[in-house]
Amino acid sequence: MHDALTDIREDGRVPWGWIIDETRSVEDYSGYASVMQGVLAQLPHIRLDPWRGKVPFFLTESRSLTGVLRPTIIEYRARIASTNGQCGGFLRTNVAPLLKPGDRVEYLGDYDLAGNQIEENTRRVLEREERQRRRILKLLRGGPR
Repeated sequence: MHDALTDIREDGRVPWGWIIDETRSVEDYSGYASVMQGVLAQLPHIRLDPWRGKVPFFLTESRSLTGVLRPTIIEYRARIASTNGQCGGFLRTNVAPLLKPGDRVEYLGDYDLAGNQIEENTRRVLEREERQRRRILKLLRGGPR
């Protein structure tokens, strides 16, 4: 498969950019020469929230599905993340803190026993985190212990 994909890209039948390697990325934190350059560079990327704070969050089982959906998610100003199979820490530290009560979370994964287990784990972790957050807020507001 790798050789075939390389061949069709090298001979020009498929542009290199059409196939995305979700396992590699370049991160550039170098900044701008001035505040004005930074503002002007970022201005075309500023988008207003069409969801009025209720942005849907799509969780996928695989990085490849996230890669396929990314252009559509960008167009519709939604959120997306890959669980990359069973996970707990990522859901607790990266996903749950972004969610507010009533947020819509959709899961896209395999339709098999393992996929159902992964979806159930994802739901269980996020629901547990939400219950914990509500208890903490209640305590902070002086509610019963």
